[in-house]
Amino acid sequence: MLISYQTRKIKGSLSKTKSRARKKEIIPMRHFNESPVKITKYQAIEITKKFLEQHHNVSGADAVLKGDEWFVTMCVGMSENNTRQVRIDTNTGKILGCT
Repeated sequence: MLISYQTRKIKGSLSKTKSRARKKEIIPMRHFNESPVKITKYQAIEITKKFLEQHHNVSGADAVLKGDEWFVTMCVGMSENNTRQVRIDTNTGKILGCT
């Protein structure tokens, strides 16, 4: 899993010359909520699974957030080479497309 990082300045202690020392603290980006979404990755995978199970045997899933859409990829059928990608709206949970 790839985690991006952001740095922020935190106040340090005063030195003997009364100047403020500043340190940088590295914080994983998952602690920042820049674009809140109503549908989580797990929920997007479950929606896709229920949708595809109507006509296929499904296995293995991965979801990627791009803008306001989840792109969920699942293996269908007996072969792992046969995959379907489903786009899900992050706010409503509606299926926007399937390829």
